Amino acid sequence: MPTVRVEYYGVEGEGRNVTEARADAGRKIAKAIRGSYDPYYLHLGRESAIVYRTPLYGWSYALLDNRESGTVFGTTMGEPFEETLQSARKHLAQLAWDGCNDQECLDFVEKSDRGEFQRWLDFQNAYKVARAEGLSDTDAFAKAAGPRYRG
Repeated sequence: MPTVRVEYYGVEGEGRNVTEARADAGRKIAKAIRGSYDPYYLHLGRESAIVYRTPLYGWSYALLDNRESGTVFGTTMGEPFEETLQSARKHLAQLAWDGCNDQECLDFVEKSDRGEFQRWLDFQNAYKVARAEGLSDTDAFAKAAGPRYRG
């Protein structure tokens, strides 16, 4: 049976007929207006992010470039708040990492992400050392990645 698609108060719905498609759009509208729209601010080192919610896309985050232009660039997640906050923390910790603040960045990410983030730190530090030894970008990457790298 073909699917009917309608736009109802600016929201697309679909169903087996117009009534079901409108009901689908109505459910999406109801979901969009329920819950909190309070933004959440994160800051680490010289980096900042805002986790925010929009009716159509759900939870997202925007990274604020505090170093130069003050520009904002964002990532639309469409995920629940907790997952979006977790992603924003990891992204912000990577941006804030300067080669000297490993523990501060590691403590900033969620506990469940610390193993993965520690592996990222290990790679970054090994790469930094390899570049300081004079290795090319490609060779430094291969050395830092170790046996995981198949170049």
